[in-house]
Amino acid sequence: MPSTSSSNQSGERESGAEKDEGATRRMQLSQDQRAVLEAVYAMEKLPDSRLRERLATYLSLSARQIQVWFQNRRQREHRHRFGNLTAAPSHPPPPSSASVSPARMH
Repeated sequence: MPSTSSSNQSGERESGAEKDEGATRRMQLSQDQRAVLEAVYAMEKLPDSRLRERLATYLSLSARQIQVWFQNRRQREHRHRFGNLTAAPSHPPPPSSASVSPARMH
């Protein structure tokens, strides 16, 4: 089974993502770009493709970067509004015997 990390010539370890030339990098927005996106988000949470294209041209980003930013922003708002639901147990605990009424027990 191949390893996901390797040693470079100087002996330092690098992960698979670091050594890939085509690896994607995290988008770092300027304050101006973020301000524009937040202002548009306040008016339109789900922009159509035409608006995404216009924003991409105006902000010198790709339409895909704009789309992902809006997806992430909606998710951040959802988590803020409803809390992180992934931390809750997937199934409620079984009822204790004290919570069962005597009339139901036979």
